[in-house]
Amino acid sequence: LQLNYNYTVKDFLNLSGLVGGNIRSFSYNSNYTSTDYLNVPEVYTFSNSKNPLVASSFRSDMRVLSAYFSLDASLGKYATISATGRVDKSSALPKGHDSYFYPSVSVASVISDYIKLPDVISFLKVRGSFATVHGDATSAEIGTTPFLGTSLYDYPLGYGDNYLSPYGGPDYSLQGVYSTPKTYNNQTAAYYTSNLYDPNIKTFNRVNYEEGVDIKFLKNRLGFSATAFQYIDGPQILSNPISTATGYSYYILNALKTKKTGYELSLQGTPIASKSGITWEVLVNWSTYKETYDELPPGQDVYQTFFQKGDRVDAFYSSAFLRSPDGQIIHDGGYPLSNPVSSQFLGYLYPDYTWSIYNKVSWKNLSLGIQFDGSVGGVTSDYMHNKTMRGGRNIETVEGAFGIAREDDNAHAGDTSANPFPGSYIGQGVMVTNGVPIQFDNYGNITNYKDLQFAPNDVPNHVQAYASSFYGVDEGNLMSKTFAKLREVTITYDFPQKWLSSTFINKLTVSLIGRNLVYFYGDQRFKDVDLDQYNFASGSTELQSPTTRRYGININVVF
Repeated sequence: LQLNYNYTVKDFLNLSGLVGGNIRSFSYNSNYTSTDYLNVPEVYTFSNSKNPLVASSFRSDMRVLSAYFSLDASLGKYATISATGRVDKSSALPKGHDSYFYPSVSVASVISDYIKLPDVISFLKVRGSFATVHGDATSAEIGTTPFLGTSLYDYPLGYGDNYLSPYGGPDYSLQGVYSTPKTYNNQTAAYYTSNLYDPNIKTFNRVNYEEGVDIKFLKNRLGFSATAFQYIDGPQILSNPISTATGYSYYILNALKTKKTGYELSLQGTPIASKSGITWEVLVNWSTYKETYDELPPGQDVYQTFFQKGDRVDAFYSSAFLRSPDGQIIHDGGYPLSNPVSSQFLGYLYPDYTWSIYNKVSWKNLSLGIQFDGSVGGVTSDYMHNKTMRGGRNIETVEGAFGIAREDDNAHAGDTSANPFPGSYIGQGVMVTNGVPIQFDNYGNITNYKDLQFAPNDVPNHVQAYASSFYGVDEGNLMSKTFAKLREVTITYDFPQKWLSSTFINKLTVSLIGRNLVYFYGDQRFKDVDLDQYNFASGSTELQSPTTRRYGININVVF
């Protein structure tokens, strides 16, 4: 049911929008039977099953009652205001906490429409918005045998890929349910959840704020746009570990807030717009953001071992080397020492900022567009570098000092003398020379530097043994996420109207397009990694698919 309205008051105030409500009634039923072995190959009947059949049935129901409104108010030339609101009551949430309201408001005002500004300013607009997002405990997809194990996505056969179907129903993640796997000898067992649920748990919450200004100069030849945003996530639905002495493993409650703060700046201009038809347009974009812990779970000063209030959520903790006060790697027996506390701070996973530059040069009906973009800052650990260095498959293991020492190793291969060749590679760094044991605090910090005496490492080793030790530490494979790309080049030709005047075609445009043409990265050790595939908080690369250059032609015809 929906009511639309549009009302104007004396050519100054215009109100338009809608008010409505709806009911969503959802019911899902599934039955699944399969086997993992046949008596006679290619006879596909359940009576031909060698092993007991695997059968499962599942049913879920959900009802959502909703009411909503939208309002667009135009205050003449002074401002526009838009507001929306929606309230849902969902059976997928616990009773008593099953309704939630999420509003939004946005305001914009073109100041240059009603205030006389200096002639150099041709346009000035300010804007702001607020929105709240909630959601219930639902899932967009479902597996073949829901809750045969512990979730919606259980798969009984143990090989192949689970087939997921569209669902959109309750996921039962906020209430205790039994799972019924066949634990032993195909006998069904029932297990209750190891989660303890807060009886007052509510839906997750996200609040968004955005503010911005747009300004243009010199009759719109130069434009500047600035936007700031703040996203507050939480209290989230958090699985917080608790003592197993309670009989449970996790306490599910509303807790933990994070705050994402960011800025985006855009500069656009037309440096050249000649009467001969030559035009040069430029668009430069720069953006940055960071996300921090704004509120920790009740009674906790530290979250997940490392994080305190105000810390960035993308802090990367992993294995690192022990270092002397001047930053050199400490060795023992010729091998690098790793910190006994395996998780040390190595940097941040998100970039410091991203950027893009787009240039378009036009002459009459022909135009050339070129876009460069990239990001600066951030780190990750390269999985392939770890494996190829430790396995002796990386070209680095036969180059430079490694290569010289490997030739020595090869020359002494099979040495069975009483004093076999010890190797000739000496790792860069220092070693403790006075025999004093290194002492640490609970965080892996060395506490007795004043008692330690250091000298340059002079103990040789075989290349592959050293490489396996060194690159087994994540810090040895740490790579910067700073990169740039020639993202796109486009050549476009608009056919003159006079060529088309005698045809049924009104407009014809042909473009030649090339994408991902050149990749720029500073450290050649990691040149095989396309960081476009890791522009999120990933602490390690993976076996990625190769990045391809793409070329194409686009023909746009308007009749």
